[in-house]
Amino acid sequence: MIEIIKIVRHCENFHNKSLIKKMIFGMEFHIPSDCKFVVVDKLGVVFAFKSRPELKGTWKSKKEEPFPVAIVKYSGDIKDSLIEI
Repeated sequence: MIEIIKIVRHCENFHNKSLIKKMIFGMEFHIPSDCKFVVVDKLGVVFAFKSRPELKGTWKSKKEEPFPVAIVKYSGDIKDSLIEI
């Protein structure tokens, strides 16, 4: 299981996407309204995806680029971070 210890900082919304507040990993994040999945990568970046990503060294989706949400300090294995929202 993965645990988010703290949010280091939120990422800027350069894409002018409509964001909604969601409680994920026990903390509040601003997620694009059209995204359905959230993951944490090995560097602690929380990414949102519209379609289900796969872990192939890093989190990837065949259909899209990830949307950076925040940088966090975490403990645990990133393979356990995939959450459907």
